Amino acid sequence: MEKLIDTYKATYLIDGEWNYAYTGDPEHPIKSNLDPNSLAEEVPLMDLEHVVKILILSSADQEKMAAEAEKLGLRVHRHHGEDIVDISPPGIDKWSAIQEFGIKENEYIAFGNDSNDIEMFRHAKYAVMIGEHEELARYADRAVPLDEICEQTIVDCLKELTDERTIMELA
Repeated sequence: MEKLIDTYKATYLIDGEWNYAYTGDPEHPIKSNLDPNSLAEEVPLMDLEHVVKILILSSADQEKMAAEAEKLGLRVHRHHGEDIVDISPPGIDKWSAIQEFGIKENEYIAFGNDSNDIEMFRHAKYAVMIGEHEELARYADRAVPLDEICEQTIVDCLKELTDERTIMELA
């Protein structure tokens, strides 16, 4: 992957098991949301023992870079709205993380907004999509518009989903 990063002059956020490597613009919106409580440490890429996820923030050609990562057998999601390419090893996704906690298929409710949520949605008992995303919509039971009252709508949705009658209906 380092060769692809060099070839396409990519800037990135690469997550390790805890720490991360970052070469993007210090003013990029992702940087301000990255580690608000300063619990992790920004380290050089070579100091990350295990790479969990790679976000390509910019490159000479995002589409070609994504295609080459897919040829390497990596899982690739394109976040077209932000022009970010999300790359992870095969089998590393939100659904596999949920399973690590002993949660089984159809035992949880999922909320998500992008293609990297598809696997999690596919195995959920009930799935709520935030905003609009054509691929994810196929797996969503409900959609919450991304508008000025989005947060309140999510709160209302959570209240509804924890209502005893709703729980019985989903059972």
